[in-house]
Amino acid sequence: MKYFLVLRPWQWAKNLLIFIPFILTDDPISSVIFELIVVFSLFSLFVSGTYILNDIRDHSTDINHPQKKLRPIASGKIKIREGRIYAYLLISFSVSTLSFVDTQLIIYFLIYLLFTTVYSRVLKYKNFFDSLSISTLFCLRIIIGSVFTNIQITSDLFLFVFFTSFYISMLKKNSIINTKIPDTNRYYKLLKKQNESIPFRILLFITGVFSNLSLNYWGTTFISSENVLNNISIITFMILYLLFFM
Repeated sequence: MKYFLVLRPWQWAKNLLIFIPFILTDDPISSVIFELIVVFSLFSLFVSGTYILNDIRDHSTDINHPQKKLRPIASGKIKIREGRIYAYLLISFSVSTLSFVDTQLIIYFLIYLLFTTVYSRVLKYKNFFDSLSISTLFCLRIIIGSVFTNIQITSDLFLFVFFTSFYISMLKKNSIINTKIPDTNRYYKLLKKQNESIPFRILLFITGVFSNLSLNYWGTTFISSENVLNNISIITFMILYLLFFM
């Protein structure tokens, strides 16, 4: 069970963004859906590998966090060496298997790995750039779905996902500083300092406005009475997206 929990399978919901270009197209190709599910599964395992590497890097701070200290690596249920080997196996398996499905996606997987590595080591501790990185990783999921299905995504959809994920990132940071965490936690102290410099509530308000504006713009330019099924799809996506990530 510990080797399953360390994958953070509940986080795979984020990877459903890969399906969005396929779902919202006027003429979905049913033959692509099986391969798209394979890509989703491989990407989820790949991302889980990066989560494990991130848990290893944050081991010293996670042990002082009221919730994160219960994670398999922070609690010691999985040794750091075991976790590192497990992560490398997941990443290697995902990339090697992907080569049999679509070789062009390998570069996007590796870009994701590069971004998440830079984020974990550097950008995670830089105000604004941390949320910017997370938004980029969310958008990269949609790009993967777009490249694989050869379905172009609109700029307004892209902006909606970008600003909404940025908002969610700020919301998470705001929730952390309002959680009872020992002052010995380095990341907690850093967020408190960032909040004193530029209050997270202000950034939440600004990004929330842009998220709603982009959503409204996307909705007004996309929804039409000529395609009822498509309208239902877009509305369903909006609702599910907000339920999953807000």
